[in-house]
Amino acid sequence: MVKFKIDETDKHILYLLDTNARTPTSKISRLVRLSKPAVERRIEKMVSEGVITKFQLITNPILLGYEHFKVYIQLQNADEETERQMVDYLKKQNSFWIVSCRGRWDFIFSMHAKDVREFGELFRKFMDRFSQYVLGRTINILEIAPLFNRSYLWPGKKRVEIKYGGEPTSIKVDELDHKILSSLGKNCRKKIVNISEEVGISAEAVRVRMKKLEKKGIIQAYRIGLDLEKIGYENYLIAFKFRNLDSKVWKEVVSFANKNDNIIYLPKTVGSHDLDVEIEVENSKEMDQFIREFRNRFGNVLHSFESAQIIKEHKLEYYH
Repeated sequence: MVKFKIDETDKHILYLLDTNARTPTSKISRLVRLSKPAVERRIEKMVSEGVITKFQLITNPILLGYEHFKVYIQLQNADEETERQMVDYLKKQNSFWIVSCRGRWDFIFSMHAKDVREFGELFRKFMDRFSQYVLGRTINILEIAPLFNRSYLWPGKKRVEIKYGGEPTSIKVDELDHKILSSLGKNCRKKIVNISEEVGISAEAVRVRMKKLEKKGIIQAYRIGLDLEKIGYENYLIAFKFRNLDSKVWKEVVSFANKNDNIIYLPKTVGSHDLDVEIEVENSKEMDQFIREFRNRFGNVLHSFESAQIIKEHKLEYYH
């Protein structure tokens, strides 16, 4: 794949959009010291070239009564067509994240379900159809998972932690809220006037509802999806097993993540391992360096780790 020729201004724009994808173009133009039309052209080019794959709404499903289940698959005798069929099948279910990997796992997907029973039914249907291609499988339940903006795009700038998971609850939202969330889920940078036309209420009413959804924590952030390969980056998942990931160690891990620009996702899980770390780096050497740093910092409480490179993201939709 030919890399997109990204300069420092593009990186600054991407950083600002990844921190808040609803940042007005006028504000971005002031911060990067370019005219508004010039910024618009750069954003449009990065969208048309597939660098920006989506303007991504981040919601916290735990507040809507859902739990997050993560499935790691080792495949056997599965060709590209079989994997495509698996992806197409999962896209129609409650899967909101689906990726192909190279390394410990071949395939990982995440599902939202009301409880273990509902997830079990969904997973058994998947296995009924594709079990002959599954060599091994691991299932983890997500407990809490801070996300972080891509501060590596603009080193020294603000590092933002986004909440995901946490204490189970169920906040009531009405049909209009769901319509607004669905609209933002397709494109979170969409203008409020366009959302109002879609859902059939005034722009001011949409604005008020969005603010309430943000205040309740249902809407956590507005970010961007990136084709990392086009800007010269790679995505790795490292799964760590601890001797005991207690509250003190977890606090230290989060502190470590807040100081490491390349960590973008930090799920604490219940299952075969205790912690997934997703990092975006320029090459495998940087990934190896990260593992060394992590082991140096937490080696006294670590048990083991496994890793895989995420080579293709088929789907990521927090609200679907």
